[in-house]
Amino acid sequence: MAWAGVVAALARFSDALGAEGVVEFVRLGRPFFAVEEAGSVVVDARGAFAVLGAVGDDASGKVVVGLCLLGTIVEARTVVDASRPLAARRRAACTAAFVDANVVAMVIHLCHVFRFDIDGIRLDAADCLTPDFIAALRKHVDARRQEFYLMGEVIHGDYRAWANEGMCNGTTNYEAYKGIWSSHNDNNFFEIAYTLNRQFGDQGIYRGLSMYSFVENHDVERLASKLRDSRDLFTAYAMMFFMPGIPSIYYGGEWGMRGKKGTGYEADLAIRPAIAPTDLTSGNVAPTGDEKNDLCKAIARFSKVRRSNDDIMLGSYAQVEVAPQHIIFKRGYCTICAISKAADPKCVDIAVEPGTYVDVLNDDRKYDAHDGRLKFTMFAHWANVLRKI
Repeated sequence: MAWAGVVAALARFSDALGAEGVVEFVRLGRPFFAVEEAGSVVVDARGAFAVLGAVGDDASGKVVVGLCLLGTIVEARTVVDASRPLAARRRAACTAAFVDANVVAMVIHLCHVFRFDIDGIRLDAADCLTPDFIAALRKHVDARRQEFYLMGEVIHGDYRAWANEGMCNGTTNYEAYKGIWSSHNDNNFFEIAYTLNRQFGDQGIYRGLSMYSFVENHDVERLASKLRDSRDLFTAYAMMFFMPGIPSIYYGGEWGMRGKKGTGYEADLAIRPAIAPTDLTSGNVAPTGDEKNDLCKAIARFSKVRRSNDDIMLGSYAQVEVAPQHIIFKRGYCTICAISKAADPKCVDIAVEPGTYVDVLNDDRKYDAHDGRLKFTMFAHWANVLRKI
């Protein structure tokens, strides 16, 4: 359909704040299978989307404009006959390329990204979007806020095709995600070491990109169900927080929530459950008061250490030592991160710049480096973060 019709429909919807409409959810020409039937959408007086979507009338039927919560852009298309069977309407879906800057601006404004001070947008299935659209979107948001984060969901391929100076700031880092859980299950930290060095080392292909790091999300099995040893939850999260990238927490993950993907239409229900506050302690890692045994407190501690350390937030990556059950790497100018899933503590001796190092993750313990060598003890199923002072 003509973009003029889409813009007109968006404008009419924007003017009709407080109205209700019926929407069928479409994602880049593919059906949004989480919604089997069309549903109601209520827009409040501020114009904020209560659920998803928008509707405007069109001579050929209904103009359906899908807008995913918090700004993910989906698709606009015409439903010729809303009374047709759902399968037939799915087959009639057409993929539309967002290349008109005016449409980009309209979509962004309707999502109220800047009005509500939203920090970024996740582009669902970004590998299905045209490069022209992503570039136009990046140009639009950069003109409004330079620090705005534009992230694309991509699973396979060279992420630089979507994350680069003129397109997304970063993409989902599925390669590192796989390396984190499988290196733990296989007692083979060489796998994740290879991935991190390939991505972020001296010749790393993703150096300078703000990659989106995760250990679970709405499309994959819960980490607590993926790992063979529940104690590895702590080191997996430590790895995600201290490696390059922007770490993320999927709801319930901080409590060690379990969930395996099923089959058929309800395949994702177990990994996307509705939870109540009383459910939060029912995971396999229950609160005990000790952060080394309380996953939620451990993650909070990892986050605090990361946010207070520019080396970890923004610094370079260099591998120092790797073994089947541990990895040591340097971040930035003077921070050493050591992560061990071994059952027993281990004393290590590594080459570093001379000086005194403080383990900011473990009670600020101090270690002096002599003759360019630093000796310290790695804790079992835990991490060290040593910062030179």
